[in-house]
Amino acid sequence: MKVGAPAISETRRAGSCLVVVNTKREALSIFNECRTRGIGIAVSHLSTSMCPAHRLKILDDAKERLKQGAPTICVSTQLIEAGVDISFGSAIRALAGIDSIAQAASRCNRHGEADLGRVHVINLARLPKALREIRLAQEAAERVLDENAGGGESRVVDLSDPRLTALYFRYYFFDRQNDMDYPVGPDKAERDDTLLNMLAENKLAVSGRPVPPPVSLRQAFQKAADAFEAIDASTRGVIVPYTPEGKALIGELCAAFDLSKQFKLLKRAQQFTVNVFPHVLNELQRTHAVHEVQEGTGILHLDQRWYSDDFGLNIEGTEAMGFEDA
Repeated sequence: MKVGAPAISETRRAGSCLVVVNTKREALSIFNECRTRGIGIAVSHLSTSMCPAHRLKILDDAKERLKQGAPTICVSTQLIEAGVDISFGSAIRALAGIDSIAQAASRCNRHGEADLGRVHVINLARLPKALREIRLAQEAAERVLDENAGGGESRVVDLSDPRLTALYFRYYFFDRQNDMDYPVGPDKAERDDTLLNMLAENKLAVSGRPVPPPVSLRQAFQKAADAFEAIDASTRGVIVPYTPEGKALIGELCAAFDLSKQFKLLKRAQQFTVNVFPHVLNELQRTHAVHEVQEGTGILHLDQRWYSDDFGLNIEGTEAMGFEDA
């Protein structure tokens, strides 16, 4: 489903539109589509491929355009749903959990500029298997929306109804009930076990003992701590050459041999850092897009050819990122 056309239409109707999608690829494709077709409309793009300083600049620019009443489209991943105080005249949200849809809706008419803000929920292409959490949230939300949508073509749903939120979480957690105990394998727990059991009665660990210890002494706190991962895939920070300040910071790090100076520079570098997953880092290393600031430090910086003011970090190089890829 093409999203650019309805985003442009909503902008012409309401003055501005926020589009929130589930993947960076979707965001980039829609951004390119809107920028190509939305004549006279300022279009911006937000994703975690951008460093924090870059995202803040994009948001500040969008806020200024909104304040002036200039036609504005912002295409973003879920990151805009986390504590960002911004208000658009309309919003389009790719199907996700009811909680995520409500978060996107709270960025529509947030400051009460109009009597009513309109939020559209659209169902894009099926997500890859790697995004299982979002797919399960989509399925639960779709069930709630189908069961509670009004008649007619618009199929209006009142997301302010707490009953719908409760129903969504019931469906969502029921589908994931086997995951709620957080299973761990023998490589981490010496057996097939769960974090819930390891921190509770820990029955599997003590089952072979003639006299099991009291329940209050059974917990495997250290094993559970070692096995627990808040995020399954570890990421690696890469300092990017965004703005002259970011480029100068990289130059200073390359020339800094004093540890105390390195520490101060690294604190500043947090605003110019993009976290990448292992497969992305491997590709950047293969194409010689990243380099150590100094040999042996493990501190990586990005070649400027792989960073765009529009898209952020791109593993194919900014020259290869054209509208034909949308």
